[in-house]
Amino acid sequence: FGAFLDTIADIAYYFSAAWFLYYLFPDYITPNLGYLTVLLVMFGVVLIYTLVRFRKVHMLHTHISRFSGVLVFIAMIASFFMDTTLVIRTVILLYTFAFIEFMMIFILYGEVSANTRSIFVAARDKRILEIDGSVGDGEDPTKPDAF
Repeated sequence: FGAFLDTIADIAYYFSAAWFLYYLFPDYITPNLGYLTVLLVMFGVVLIYTLVRFRKVHMLHTHISRFSGVLVFIAMIASFFMDTTLVIRTVILLYTFAFIEFMMIFILYGEVSANTRSIFVAARDKRILEIDGSVGDGEDPTKPDAF
């Protein structure tokens, strides 16, 4: 239930950040509408794919998606002081790559832990499962507290 709640929070964060950026700084968002459209399509593809394949909405917390979330916050604050058109474009492109990575993980490895940090971690976890039958948790075992 916690993972589902976290996914709902992620979706609310995505849409609220986009709305506030557009409402407060339309001059920075308007030049990025084409990129934003591609992002929204990828987001929709991920939602539909996970609903069909797993019968639930499933979002991951990969390094790229987490970094993008931090950049949204930075872009929002920076927008009050400078033109952030290119920063916002960078965030949109990073989120697009994150959703592409989500799709690659889901297609190649099926339903994985929401804490899977990258496609490389998903591949490692699959190899571990094939070798000894244990299931990885998506975290990097070499780090005490994965980012």
